Amino acid sequence: MIGVGVAVGLGVYLLWLLKDCAFRVEEGHAAVLVRFGRALREGAALKVFGPGLHGKWPWDHAVPVSLREQVLDLSGEHGGQKLMMEDGTELRLDARLRFSAEPKFLEDLLFGLKAPLDHLTGLFTCVLRNEVANVASPKPDAVVALRSPEAALGAYGVLRRERRLINDNMARFAEQHLGEHYGVRFGAVDVIDLLPPEELRDALNGVTQSRADAQAARLHMEADCMQRVLAAERGIAIAQARARAAAKELSTLGGFLGTLAEQGVLEDYVQRRRDEVLSDTRTVYVKEAR
Repeated sequence: MIGVGVAVGLGVYLLWLLKDCAFRVEEGHAAVLVRFGRALREGAALKVFGPGLHGKWPWDHAVPVSLREQVLDLSGEHGGQKLMMEDGTELRLDARLRFSAEPKFLEDLLFGLKAPLDHLTGLFTCVLRNEVANVASPKPDAVVALRSPEAALGAYGVLRRERRLINDNMARFAEQHLGEHYGVRFGAVDVIDLLPPEELRDALNGVTQSRADAQAARLHMEADCMQRVLAAERGIAIAQARARAAAKELSTLGGFLGTLAEQGVLEDYVQRRRDEVLSDTRTVYVKEAR
């Protein structure tokens, strides 16, 4: 009986060990093995396991990592961090960082930092603050040249119009300082919301409304002027048609009178027409030639 119990116990122990002799990596993920506190390597590089089922020793520990794009909130704990711009304007910014793990530098991401996500959040928050603070107000002559309501509102207006520059500058920073140092690939920084102080927001709304009213008035005047131009063109066309009709009538009458002159009856025709006209009058004043 003792032997049977030992055999059963040994079998259960082997089955328990067997379940720890394999690990599965999901699609879109990678994994590395840690054996007695040391990551397994292939030469000098970290040994990375792709998606699928892999074998390991029971004492090995699999550390998975997602290779998909991830999102970090850079807005802070209160739903939007406050930033100070170059001209003293205080903004509340809501932003997200998109990044993904770099397979070639997983060692730096997994073992180089104790809390890599917290570190990346703090790093890009500082970079974002610096980029926003370096957005300069436009010069007065530039404001006149741009003729933009956003430009008239200082650095905040420039930031609204050139929001893409922040992402380009942060991408340039990521290209120079990330990668092998942190083990991630920079995606983008998405500025979700950009809220100015209430006074500045009211001013922007007023400028935008004034610009919309001016645009509506300009379109109304353009429509009215176009209507007047079309009416004038139509009047000119009517006058030209009347002139052509009168010219044709005079030409026809001239031809008719010419025919009468050739036939020698023009004097009789003129006299007859004169008599018809004079017959409708009551008083006739005739000036005789001296």
